Amino acid sequence: MWGTDSIWYGSPQDQIQAFRTFRISQAFQERFGYPEITPELRRKLAYMNNPQPHFKTYGPKNRREFLNFLKLGG
Repeated sequence: MWGTDSIWYGSPQDQIQAFRTFRISQAFQERFGYPEITPELRRKLAYMNNPQPHFKTYGPKNRREFLNFLKLGG
């Protein structure tokens, strides 16, 4: 199950890009039994309906921006 706060902060595309490049180390595969993330599994994460997504993220991106957002009345 994958979930985001995209209703508040816009497209989760940057999170999806990070997830696509995530790797599980060989040590973790051996120690915890995690499978290797293969190119086949990565292809399943591709956007089929929107091959050219935008990468803009909305809303505050750190604590300072969030506090300023609250001061302005959110």
